[in-house]
Amino acid sequence: MNNLGINVTNTELAEYFNYTEGNIRHMKKKNPKEYKALLDNYIQYKADSNLSKDPIVIMFMNLKGGVGKSALSRILNDSLSNSEAVIINLDFTRDVKKYTSSDVINYAELQAEDMDLTPTIFINEIKEAGIKFIILDTPGELSNAEVLDALKNVDIFVLPFGSDQEEIDETLKTIELIFLSEIVDENDKPIYPYQKSLNLFFILNNYRDDDELTDTIPPFANSIATLLAPNIDVANFSCSINMIKDSGTTQE
Repeated sequence: MNNLGINVTNTELAEYFNYTEGNIRHMKKKNPKEYKALLDNYIQYKADSNLSKDPIVIMFMNLKGGVGKSALSRILNDSLSNSEAVIINLDFTRDVKKYTSSDVINYAELQAEDMDLTPTIFINEIKEAGIKFIILDTPGELSNAEVLDALKNVDIFVLPFGSDQEEIDETLKTIELIFLSEIVDENDKPIYPYQKSLNLFFILNNYRDDDELTDTIPPFANSIATLLAPNIDVANFSCSINMIKDSGTTQE
């Protein structure tokens, strides 16, 4: 058993790498470093295969408004087949359908019809319907009951931010609130600190030029490392910072 919870047999390794089981046993005994490299390669293959088969829940989040959460969730949704993806709007303050041609499910409307419905129940219903990508668009207020319940289901967190200091500070505050505070559900069971693999993607949205890029990314990356490194098990953590250059369009 490895730290990803994937069982690997000598038979699987032999079939995947076109070796005999005797080759694998000999390598494990005589050359453990080569065996470990082989094993790690296969584990990554298995993890990627599992990820490609299972539905993926992606949450766009930030305490700061106007950083492009809704716009980027639309872009992602529109890049996928309608049969593969759906956006669930968890922002009760506005109807995202007014801002997009994409199919958007307003959770507030569903909950008004069924008060017992929770995001977890609804997300599971969508998974069972065969939808591959479930995109969650969130409000700036991340501590409401609906968002907290949805958190338990998220596989990938996307945090858009801008280069001004207020947006950077709010992004860091989002990290502290969600990933470094002990959050409990309605039954007082801990949701966070996050228990499963934590995948964070930060997007510097609408930066203007290379100078702004180089002035923002290095100190922001250092701030993230300072916050998360002492608290997150690196074996279960991945982080990426991406950039989208200003296209001349206005963020909502």
